[in-house]
Amino acid sequence: LVYRREGELDWEGELTAFRMQVTDWILWTDQGSFWSPTNVREVAVSGLEASGKVGGMWGKMRWQTAFQYALNHARNERGLNEFDRSAGKQLPYTPI
Repeated sequence: LVYRREGELDWEGELTAFRMQVTDWILWTDQGSFWSPTNVREVAVSGLEASGKVGGMWGKMRWQTAFQYALNHARNERGLNEFDRSAGKQLPYTPI
């Protein structure tokens, strides 16, 4: 979405939403002195990303400011067995 009008503020914005179901996600985990791959059977990934800019003229000087924001969830949907307590939780090393 873009709005521009001579002599006024210019602004533009973007909004993106996504969702994925991933089977057999490979997750690298810290095992102390080494990193090891772990199979996560089913992962649900969803998110919302927003960005925008606003700017204008101040005398003869052009100014502009921008922002970005992302909210992402990567959740383990199914444990490896009945004792796996990671089911339904955010994946490690994946920031929200």
